[in-house]
Amino acid sequence: MESVLRPERQKDESGGEEVEQPWALNIQQNHEEPVLKLFARLALSLSRTWATVQLEPDQMYHRERDTGTHKVMNDGVGQMSRRLASEIASCLGLTETPAGYQGRIGCAKGMWIVDVEDDGLDDDIWIETYPSQRKWACDWQDLEHRCFEVKTWSRQAKPAALNQQFIPLLEAQAISPGQMRETIAEHMRRNLAEELGGQSAALGNPEDLRLWVDRVGQSRTLMPLHRSIPLLGGLPATDEDLVGLLLDAGFDHLKLKILQGVLYDIGKKKADTLKAKTNVRIPQSTYLLMVADFTGTLEEGEVQVSFSTKYKVDGFCDTLLEEMDVLVARSPAHLPSDIQRVRAMSYPRLRKLKDVVIFSTKGRTPLADLLSGGDYDGDLAWVCWDRDIVNNFRNAPLLTAPDQISRNLFDRGYVKKLATKVGEILKEQRTVQAMCDKFVFSGFYFNMQQSHLGMITKYKEKLCYHRDSAGSDSAIQLSALLGLLVDQGKQGIIFSGKHWDKFRREVINGPPGLDDPEYFGERPTNTPTKHGRRHILDYLKFQVAEQAVNDNLTMFQSAISSRGGQEYDADLTKMYNDYELRAENSETCRQLLKCLRADIDAVKVMWQKVITKSDKEGESDYTTKVNEVYRKWMDIDPPEELQSSDLVQMLKEGWSRDPHSSPWALLKASATFRYHHKVQSFTWRMAGMQLCYLKSKMAAKTLPAAIVQLGMWACLRADKKSIMARSAQRRESMREGESFAALDLDERMEDDGYGYEIDDT
Repeated sequence: MESVLRPERQKDESGGEEVEQPWALNIQQNHEEPVLKLFARLALSLSRTWATVQLEPDQMYHRERDTGTHKVMNDGVGQMSRRLASEIASCLGLTETPAGYQGRIGCAKGMWIVDVEDDGLDDDIWIETYPSQRKWACDWQDLEHRCFEVKTWSRQAKPAALNQQFIPLLEAQAISPGQMRETIAEHMRRNLAEELGGQSAALGNPEDLRLWVDRVGQSRTLMPLHRSIPLLGGLPATDEDLVGLLLDAGFDHLKLKILQGVLYDIGKKKADTLKAKTNVRIPQSTYLLMVADFTGTLEEGEVQVSFSTKYKVDGFCDTLLEEMDVLVARSPAHLPSDIQRVRAMSYPRLRKLKDVVIFSTKGRTPLADLLSGGDYDGDLAWVCWDRDIVNNFRNAPLLTAPDQISRNLFDRGYVKKLATKVGEILKEQRTVQAMCDKFVFSGFYFNMQQSHLGMITKYKEKLCYHRDSAGSDSAIQLSALLGLLVDQGKQGIIFSGKHWDKFRREVINGPPGLDDPEYFGERPTNTPTKHGRRHILDYLKFQVAEQAVNDNLTMFQSAISSRGGQEYDADLTKMYNDYELRAENSETCRQLLKCLRADIDAVKVMWQKVITKSDKEGESDYTTKVNEVYRKWMDIDPPEELQSSDLVQMLKEGWSRDPHSSPWALLKASATFRYHHKVQSFTWRMAGMQLCYLKSKMAAKTLPAAIVQLGMWACLRADKKSIMARSAQRRESMREGESFAALDLDERMEDDGYGYEIDDT
C-alpha cells in the first residue's frame, strides 16, 4: 500500500542523489481532493486488469470539458482510435475488435469506445480522456501511466433474466397491471419448463445427461481451491460429481437405482433453486454496456442498439433494434422512474458500435442519470423490446430532482459529510511517511465504520411491500438516502444508527422493524392481502413457480421411475465370483475370502451404529462419521498368516503406489457389493471408486477405458458442441431408419479421433 502512495526514489539525470518522483495518487499534486475520495481511488490502482498497449504522450488527448450544455452527458466515457482498439484486441487474444473497453489509463477510468468517424485507414493511434474520467492529477510522462489496462469489454448480447427489483416497478407502471403480471408469469412458466424439462430429456442418453449434470453442477467453482474433487468416503462429496464419475465409468442411469436416486436429488435441488430465485428470463431483452453518442446523432429520448451477430429468439431475429419503443433500466432500481421507455433508432453512422446501447447526448439530463443515477463508466443497462411488456408500460413522472432531495437531507441534518482535504493532512504532518500514515489511517478508519446500506435496502423493500407502493414519498426519500449511501466511503457520508432512527421517525414515519415479505420464506402464510390480491413476487413464487416446479418435478420423477432400476449389477460381483471358484481348489483362497467377508461385515455393523437416520448428508458431523468408517474399510487387510502367500502377494501389488486400484482393493469392493448391495449408502460410500474401476473393465468393448487422474478429471467438462452434434446425428439416423449398430459405429469413430473440435467455453 505504501509503495502506491509514497514517491518512489530515482537517480537524477546526472546519476547523483536520489530524488523523489511522485507516482500513483501523487498526493502532493492532489491537495484539493477530499481524503476519502482519493483514498477510494486506490482501488483503481489495485484492481485486477489486463495491461495492453502503452501510448506515447502525443497520442493522448486530455479534453478540458465534458460534452453537454446543462449536465455532463458523457460521464465516464471517452473515445479511442480504431487502430488502438484493434491493437488492444490483439493483446487480449480477441478475434474481433469490440465496440468499447472498460478500463483505466493513468488516473482516468471508465469506458472508451471506438470513434465511429475513424475509418482506420490512416492507422493513427490515439485516445482521449475527459474530466469526468480523470480521478486525480497524475504524471502522464510516466510510462506506467500511459498503459491502457482493460477490465472488460462489450460482448455478444444474450437473453437476460429479469432483475427481481424490476418486477414490482414494471407492474406499478403498467397500463394494465393484471396483463403485465400475467405476461411476466407466462415467461416464468416457459423458463421453468425449459430449465426443468431439459433434465427429463437428458435421461435419454448418457452423453446428454453428462452435459446436463455439468450445467447444473455448482461444485466445479471450488475446484481451483481443492485442486481435486472433494471426496466423502470413496465417492465424490457432491451429487453432480458423483453422477459424473459413475457415468464416466460406464454405469447405465436407466438401470442403476442409486444413480437414479441421486439424479432425482439433483433435479429437485435445481427446481428448488429456480423457485427461490424468482428467475424470469425475457428472451427479447439483454444487458449491454451503456455508452454516449459523441456524434450528436441521436435526439433526446432515443437510443441505438446493434448486434454483432443475428440475435435470434422466439418472435425476433435481427441484427438491430429499429423504429420501436424499448425499455431501459439499471440495477439497483428503487423507483418506478428508474425504468424508462425510450425510442430505439438505427442510424448508419452509429452502426459500427455493436453490442452496446448508445444514449443521446442531447437534452438537459442524461438518460443514464435517470436510471437510478447511472453513468457511462462501465454500467450495464437492461434493454427490453418484448412487445407485450413495452407496449403495456408508461413512464413515471419525475417528481423531484434527486439532487434536490439529497441536498434537503444534508440541510436538515439527517446526513453529514466528512470533507477533510488532502492539503490539510499535508500541512499537519512534517514528513512524507507521517503524511502517508495519516492518509491511510483516515481512509481505513472511516471505511471500517458500520455500513447501513444493506439494512436500509431491505427495509425499503419491506416498506414498499407492506404499503404496496413503489412510488410513495417514503420510497422516494429512502431511494435518495440509498443513493448517497452507495458511495458512502468515497463521498465521506456520515450516517450512524442515530441518524437512521431520526430519518425513519421524522421523514418516512416508519416502524423500527418490519415483517419479512412472504416471498422471503419457503412457504406462504396465506395472510389476507391489503387490496385483495397477492404481491406480484408472492404470486410468482408461490403460485406460478410452485405449480410449474411441482409439475415438472413430477414429470422428472415419473421419467426416472419408469425406467425400473436395480440395486444389483452382476458386473460388479464377477471378480469375487471368480475367486470363489478358485477357493474350491485352494485352501488359501478359501481362508482369505472367509476373513474378508467377516471383516466387511464388521465394518458394516460399525456403519449401522455410527450413521443414524437423523444424520444428514452435507453436515460436518456426518462427513466425519463417514470418513471414519471409510478408513476402517480401507484398513481391511488379508490375515497375517496369509501375507506371505503368492496369492496375497499378487493381490496386494507391492510395487504399486496406489492402494485404491490394487487387485486386493477391487476384490474387497466386489465382495462388499456381493453381500451388501441392498445397503446402498454403505456399499457405495465405501467401495464406490473401486466399483467404478470394475465397471470400466466390464463396459469397455472395442476401445480401452481412458485413464484420468482425479485431479485432472476435476478440470474436465462435457463438450457441449460435440454432444449436441452427436445428439442431432442420432435423431437424424433414427429418422432415416438407420440401425443403432451403425450409430454405435459412428460414435466409436468419433471417439477414435474423428470427433468434433473441442470447445472449452
